[in-house]
Amino acid sequence: MSYARRRAKFVEELERELGEVEFYRMTHTHHDGSFIREESRDMMDRATTLIIEYIGESSSFAEHSHVEAEVFTELI
Repeated sequence: MSYARRRAKFVEELERELGEVEFYRMTHTHHDGSFIREESRDMMDRATTLIIEYIGESSSFAEHSHVEAEVFTELI
């Protein structure tokens, strides 16, 4: 299944848009939640750390979405 179709399926099921990092996690893990490759786990660990650092105490969805996209772009 293409990433576009996979994203559309997740959006339909979750009834909301997905962030870049969230979509990366969904496409790089097995059904049991384990990562397909160690590099994927490392990427998610770095992304999570950076998102927490950038957002701090802010919890607005718009800011979180923007920061997530920025972090994903920086890491990729």
